[in-house]
Amino acid sequence: MLKRSVMYLVFKGVAIACSSMFVYRSGVGIDYMLILVLAFSCVIMASFLFDRIGIMHNDIIQIIINTTLLLTSFLLDMKSLFPFIIILIFQMVESFAKGINFYYMLMGSTALAMVIINTKADVLMYTGLLVIIMVYTKIIRDKAEINKIIILEQKDELARLNQKLLDNNRLVKTLQYTAALEERNRLAIRLHDKVGHGISGSIILLEASSLMFDTNMEKAKDGIDKAILNLRDGVDDIRLALREERPIRSELGLNELHTILEKFRVTHNIVTSMHHSGNLNLIGMDIWQCIYENLEETLTNLLKHSNATKFKLSIHVFNKVIKVEYQDNGKSETKFVKGLGLEAIEERAIKCGGRCFIEKMENEFRITNIFTY
Repeated sequence: MLKRSVMYLVFKGVAIACSSMFVYRSGVGIDYMLILVLAFSCVIMASFLFDRIGIMHNDIIQIIINTTLLLTSFLLDMKSLFPFIIILIFQMVESFAKGINFYYMLMGSTALAMVIINTKADVLMYTGLLVIIMVYTKIIRDKAEINKIIILEQKDELARLNQKLLDNNRLVKTLQYTAALEERNRLAIRLHDKVGHGISGSIILLEASSLMFDTNMEKAKDGIDKAILNLRDGVDDIRLALREERPIRSELGLNELHTILEKFRVTHNIVTSMHHSGNLNLIGMDIWQCIYENLEETLTNLLKHSNATKFKLSIHVFNKVIKVEYQDNGKSETKFVKGLGLEAIEERAIKCGGRCFIEKMENEFRITNIFTY
């Protein structure tokens, strides 16, 4: 990006070169012209160096130097030095005004200078061209500075979001670990309360029956029968507890798909959604695995080949048929060609006993997998 100090150094140098030509043409000696150019050049270079090393930390010293150069130009030869005078006015106006006010003040100051300094037409022409180029350069420089600020803000925002994402991931892992511990403790307490007491009672009955086996056969047999009943009830309680604690297969599958879609939405700022209907428990683990892998492959292809802003996953379970659709609103201009990714999606569907259908429309791309069960 062209810095302000460098821009004024270049344009002041050009203005001095033009002005020196007009000074020489006015009939003065070449010695006078060279001394004038050398003096102005030294002051301009010193001003630039002060600004670069940080001595001129504000515009006050710059305004003083420019005012001195402006008064000197008026006293020496204001008609021939008109291009240089306008550049000085340009810089001083920029120090006082910003935005649209700068251009208003520049036009007013330039018009006033033209009235006061009745110079020749060719000098005006060179000056006007120089001002136009300088204004265009300033516009580009201002836009570059704004873009730089926006980029820095976006970088800060991206860093903040990445840190937030990392914190969220750590929180999710902590919650998952805590939930697993809570489930484990709950299952342990349930087994201890319901099953542990029954087994302990059965052991006591068996020990008592063993002691009475030689003296009272009938009582010993009753104790053994009661212990057997208690142990059977305990086994039934264990089976019931494990059945209730075991997560439903469809919930596991949907949670995994939700996680993939949500992570994709946050990472790439693309709207994602999922719809399902029917009894998802009829979907086997091999088909769930196929859906996971095809979803990830589809999302990868979307980033590579499509400018889509929305993505939808649909899972519908009908009588003997499972229908899975991956759909986006991509508008790719290239001709549809089945690449390795789409071939892999087809192969996975066929491996699970299903079929794959691919459709590309003007504002939509859809992959449909059909499975039977």
